[in-house]
Order: sequence, then C-alpha cells, then structure tokens
Amino acid sequence: MIREGFVRRELPGVAGLAQTSVDLTNVMLVTDLADPEDLLSVGSMNELVRRAIGHGFNPIQAVQMASINPARYYGLRDLGGVGPGKLADIIVVESFDTMRCQQVVLDGKMVAEDGRMIIPCPRYQYSAEAGRSVKLKPVTPEIFQLSSAENEVTVRAVGYASETITKEVMAILKTSRGVIQPDPAQDVIRMAVFNRRLEDARPSLGFAAGLGLRGGAAAISLTWDTNNILAVGVSESDLALAVNRLIELDGGLIVVKDGAVMAELPLPRFGLISELTMPEIVGQYRKVEKALHDLGSTIPRPFLTLQTFCFTGLPFIRLTDQGLVDIRQRRFVPVRVK
Repeated sequence: MIREGFVRRELPGVAGLAQTSVDLTNVMLVTDLADPEDLLSVGSMNELVRRAIGHGFNPIQAVQMASINPARYYGLRDLGGVGPGKLADIIVVESFDTMRCQQVVLDGKMVAEDGRMIIPCPRYQYSAEAGRSVKLKPVTPEIFQLSSAENEVTVRAVGYASETITKEVMAILKTSRGVIQPDPAQDVIRMAVFNRRLEDARPSLGFAAGLGLRGGAAAISLTWDTNNILAVGVSESDLALAVNRLIELDGGLIVVKDGAVMAELPLPRFGLISELTMPEIVGQYRKVEKALHDLGSTIPRPFLTLQTFCFTGLPFIRLTDQGLVDIRQRRFVPVRVK
C-alpha cells in the first residue's frame, strides 16, 4: 500500500519502482487520510493516479493500482475491471495528464458529468445511537487543576516534534494556591484527556509543549485511535467551556477564548462525522484552524497534530485517558518529576 494523502506522501519515495521490472499487481494506492479541501478541489483516487503517472508509473499500471489490484486483494470479484459479470462502475477521464472525470457511471447508470452530480444524492439516515456517543457530563473548571504543595514543580510535558511525532519536554512550572500553573511564555499549557464513553469520567491531566497557544483553549473528539476527548489550553475556565460545548454538540472541533467560542466544527455522528456538505466542512475547518493560529499556534495543521497527541501508535510520549505513557518504554510515567 503506497500512502499518498493528508498525512503521508510516499509516492516520491517509491517512484523508482516505475523504472524496474517489479511486478506491481499487488501494489495499491491509498490515501490513509484524505484532506477535505483536496477532496473538494482535486478529487481522491483519480488524483492519486494522476500523481503516480507524474512520478513515472505506466498509466495502465497506475489505474490498476487504484482499481483491479485492491478489488482482487479484498476478494471483490465483481469490481475493478470492465467485463462480463462485472458491475458497471466506470469513469471516463479527460486525459491521463489530468485524470479529470468527465463522466461517472455507477451500476450502469450515469450519475455525474463534467464534475457535477446529475442524480439526487440521498441523505444518509443515521440511527439515534449515532447521535448519543458522548456520554460525559458537563465539567467544571476545577477538574483541570493539578495540585502540588511545592512552590515550583518540574513536569514532564508532551512536546511537539513534528505533525505526528511527540517528544518529552521537561519544564519548571510555578504553583499558585496549591495548583500547578501553565506557562505560555515557556510554551507549556494544560492538557486533559477524557474517556467520552463514561458519564463521570475523571480526566487524565498533564501538559502540552510547543503548540504555541498563548491563551484560550481547544477541544477535539476526533483523536487517533480511541476518539476520546482531548482538550488543551491556558485557563481552566476556557478549557471547561471548550469541553462543555463539545458535549453539547456531541463531538467536534472547538476553539474558545475569554469565555466565548471563536470557531467550531460539529461532528455529531459518533463524535467523528459531520452532517454538513463538503464545502461547508471545508469552510468550518478553515475557521477552526485560523482560530488556533490566532491564539498563537504556528503549526501549519494544528488539528492534525492534536489528533495524535494521545495516540499510542507512534513515539514518543503521549497522554491517554489512563495516564501519561512512554511509548518506547511501554510504561506509564508520572507528570511530576522528582
């Protein structure tokens, strides 16, 4: 599987295969994750085929990597090719250079021409349970407090290393009235993870470093792979507002500052899926990203990074709903360092 999508861009690294005699019948093109804006502006698998051809792959082999090869891999014998007994799912493209779809045939019926649907697109009907996935009750600001009897505390923070990789950051933080305080000047802010499936879940608390936030807070229910609620921010009250607004929406991406919501993208179905149209999703996503940048973040795609801050499938240190984990050592580690 050659990943070429929102997170990983692997086609350049394997382009050399195009100049060899290696059998490519077991090679597939996959997005892994797709960017909503790319889906809207350039497409999905047709765009991957175009890029593969641009990297030197034979056009026929590139098309096979997005059609017959994955169909064969998954045992879908009625898909992936044109012939007797196959479902008539066919695209007519402008050229191999652009891979722009001129016509789309689904089950033998024309469904799209010149980039537009020509049949009504039915709205998917979700079950009632799909809209009740966030069980967590509303929280108060005090729930985000980490206590200490000392005047200064050395903490272990989850630090930004790259879009999906973290690093351990040691920071000395001051306390006030027995509560450890974040320090935006050091780029160290509060962080909390809730198990959203439990009504009375207590958060796992810690600190995040390198996100660039100088104020406000953000909360997200779209996190790899548990899809728990992750919240980061400076003030306890803004953190509570962000989490409570997310609970109201039954999932989403929220950015708040000084007691007001700056931007939000609701994901009310399982806390993962929007019911907006794709142009609306792109518009709202741009707004929440801009809101985080307005709060000081310099990370190009900050919500992609936030999705991974509690993901245990990549190194090095992550905050989960069970506590702070050193992924390489396979053990929990304390936030406070003695």
